[in-house]
Amino acid sequence: MSALDWARLLALTSLGAPAVAFVVLATRTMLARPWREERIGRFVGVAFTLSVLAAVALLAVMLALEIPALRVSFGVLFQLGHYRIEPSLSIDRLSLPFVLITSALCGIVGAFSHRYLHLESGYNRFFVLLTMFASAMLLLVTADSAVLVFASWELLGITSALLVAFYHERRGPVANGLWVWGIYRISDIGLIAMALLLVHTAGSEQFSSLFGPEAWPHRLSLGFFESRSSAAALPFATPLALLVVFAALGKSAQLPFSSWLPRAMEGPTQSSAIFYGALSVHAGAYLLLRVAPLLEQSFVARLLVITLGGTTAIHATLVERTQSDIKAALSYASLAQVGLIFVEIGLGFRLLAVAHIVGHACVRSLQFLRAPSLLRDVRAWRAALPLEDEARDDRSVSPALRALYAHALGRFHLDALLRRGVVEPVRGLFEALARAEEGLVERIKRGADDDGEGHS
Repeated sequence: MSALDWARLLALTSLGAPAVAFVVLATRTMLARPWREERIGRFVGVAFTLSVLAAVALLAVMLALEIPALRVSFGVLFQLGHYRIEPSLSIDRLSLPFVLITSALCGIVGAFSHRYLHLESGYNRFFVLLTMFASAMLLLVTADSAVLVFASWELLGITSALLVAFYHERRGPVANGLWVWGIYRISDIGLIAMALLLVHTAGSEQFSSLFGPEAWPHRLSLGFFESRSSAAALPFATPLALLVVFAALGKSAQLPFSSWLPRAMEGPTQSSAIFYGALSVHAGAYLLLRVAPLLEQSFVARLLVITLGGTTAIHATLVERTQSDIKAALSYASLAQVGLIFVEIGLGFRLLAVAHIVGHACVRSLQFLRAPSLLRDVRAWRAALPLEDEARDDRSVSPALRALYAHALGRFHLDALLRRGVVEPVRGLFEALARAEEGLVERIKRGADDDGEGHS
């Protein structure tokens, strides 16, 4: 085997280990023969350890051999004339850091969950969903085609909704899981429309072939689109970019879709850490980084990313200061940082955005995992550093600031706005279509009955 073949084997090992763990656990669950907790914990730990070690070895091989990108193709899935769909993976300077951080953080959360969920009835179910999520996330960050991006995007949405509704014996988690799933489905329209338009206009849905070998991330850019001239021009660049931005806004909970993120805190603490502190909440930002050469060609899309990202950061900062529970406060703190990451991407600071994502994912995961111990930590701090509470004079707060924080307490009524502006109109439309369909079926039945009586 050549060095390149070894590199491909390491890549498939890193990506495949969590997928194999998912298939094994899911199969045993469907057969009603799940393993005991101890065996599940060891098995998942070995899978994630193998994934991390293979990713580290792959990084060393690519650096030693100066391989800028490693491509793995699954062959032509569909071809009609010049239209061609060829799913493929690409391990490059952008995807490899995310492979490492995904495998490492999922492994840490798995080890934490082994003790945290001890004797929980949903122990096996959680690890099935965790390995499914890791497989989907690894597929997303390495996908070189819009088809694989969409497939992994959908798997992320399914696992997210199922983990929000993890405690399904209560009504609240189920309702919030459905709300999260609904927002995901709305934003998914942008991604599937982008994939269809890309195939129709460019004849291919592979990012590497569309953007060319000299575009980002193969040619690094420190900011303000130094590599603009290296990316191939695409037809319908602005509509394509706007569709991608729409999909990214929903997955990363940017305005106007921000209200689903605090609802997602209904799930277990460790799922909140890995999903909404570390990885899933950054999926939209990663998608924008992957299609950055497309954003270069659309000033409108870049302006929209900067505007909505900055507005979300301000909105989330204000709301975070009024939250009374730690998980909601951390969720809005995550939202503010992701908004800043969107601004960095819109301005063209891609390497800064990558570093920001990796650092934020690590810090926020630690904060979420430490959240259950917060009260004990506060008592310890107060015992070690006794401080007198300073009296606050409420009159020092201006009326304008009071009004602002009053709205922040209500989270600026985003839920109500979404319900009135999106949910109720869409529900009304489908209810009207259902009534029209029922009426049509009834008329067809009456017509058939009349014809039968006439013949008799």
